[in-house]
This record gives sequence, C-alpha cells and structure tokens, in this order.
Amino acid sequence: MAQQQALLEQAQLNLQRTSLKAPFNARLAEVNVELDQYIRIGEVLAVLDDMDQAEVEAQFPLEHLSQLIQPIDIKAMMAKGEMPGPHMLKLKSRVQLNNNGGVISWDASFVRTDAAIDPQTRTVGAVVAVNDPYANAMPPLRPPLVKGMYVSVLLEGQSHAKQIAIPRQALHGDEVYVINADNRLERRKVTLFLRQPGFVTVATGIAAGEQVVISDLIPAVDGMLLQPVEDQTAAQLLNSSLAGGMGE
Repeated sequence: MAQQQALLEQAQLNLQRTSLKAPFNARLAEVNVELDQYIRIGEVLAVLDDMDQAEVEAQFPLEHLSQLIQPIDIKAMMAKGEMPGPHMLKLKSRVQLNNNGGVISWDASFVRTDAAIDPQTRTVGAVVAVNDPYANAMPPLRPPLVKGMYVSVLLEGQSHAKQIAIPRQALHGDEVYVINADNRLERRKVTLFLRQPGFVTVATGIAAGEQVVISDLIPAVDGMLLQPVEDQTAAQLLNSSLAGGMGE
C-alpha cells in the first residue's frame, strides 16, 4: 500500500507539472509539442514572443552614430555617483514601417549598442525597444509590430550648437566655393563635422555669414569675377532640413 501510495503521489506531481504558465504576456511563435506526447528533459516545448515590448536592431555606420553622440566624461559621471548607461547618450528613437504607401511609426527608446563592430560592413548595431507594440493595432490599416517586419529605425541626437550648415550641393569633394567681399571666387578646403542627406555642417574652412556657391562652375578658377544671386528656394530647403528629421 505504501509503495502504491508513493507511485500515486508521483503521478499526481507529474500531472501538475504538465500545466505551464508564461511569466509574461506572450504570443506563441513556435509549438513543438502535442497532446499526450512524452517530453524528454531539455526539449524545447514552445517559443513565445513578448507582447509587452519589442526590440529592433538596426545597423549604422560608426561615423554616423558617433555624430549623434555628445562627448561624455564617464569618470566625472561616476565621481558624482551617476552610473553609465543608455540614458547618458540622450538619443531619441522611432521605428517606422512603410505600409501600402503610408508610414506607420512607433515611439521607441534606445537600449544599447552591440559590443563589437561588424567586420563585414563596418557598422554598429543599435537596439531600440518599443513598449506595447500591439497597442492601437487595426490590421491591415495599422498592423502590430511583430517579428520579421522590415522596418526603419531613426535616431535623433542632441542639437549641436554653433554649427555652420551648408547645402549638400555646395560641397565639391573637400572644397567649398566662397564669394569674397570683391565678388570673386575663393576655393576653400573644409573639414566636415556632420553629413546628412540635405546638408553638411562645416567644422573649419568657412566662417558664419560668408556666401557659398551652390551652382556648378565650369571651370572654377580662383579669383574669377562672379555675379551672385541668392537662391531663396535652396535657403528654405536648408532651413527645413535643419529644423526636422532624425538620422536613419
């Protein structure tokens, strides 16, 4: 009787262990077990995707990512009792999906970067997290953010003060054509700080208030006399580019 009672208790314990509860809200991504199937130790029964948060990893060129980050004195932070972490980079992020010609976006938070640079592409992986990716989902107009989607990650850093910005077409290799006080051409070598699709910022080579040429001059000869005409459309496009947008 004692032996049979022990076997009964063991059977009841085994039966209790067939009921599994996930520790978080999840969606079944993969199921590897069937009803009444015997499971061996170490087998993967199912794969669950967290419904409370989704992570997206995107690759960024190192020089582009470094332009978004302000210089950080980690020793000074630790001396004040502050711990280093993603928050000190002060990056804003957003995830976007192109859906039937429209754009669907989710607010995200920057989580971390990969520990190493990809040796093939020389890029760094940046991971952002989207909280509640199923919120406001109305398929097919607004699908939830799920695994396997092709999306874009946009990062925005802090503003860089006192930067000289010029339209991208004003750059000729490492030179910019400047109009001097006598309306004559000067070819200047410049050092760039930031490159964006519509503009670049110049660290050295030109000063604030100087006029730059955005037209193609063939040939461009130092000292040639010019008749400058202000391009108001280009100025508006430059101001619009400077006022908006995250780097993708």
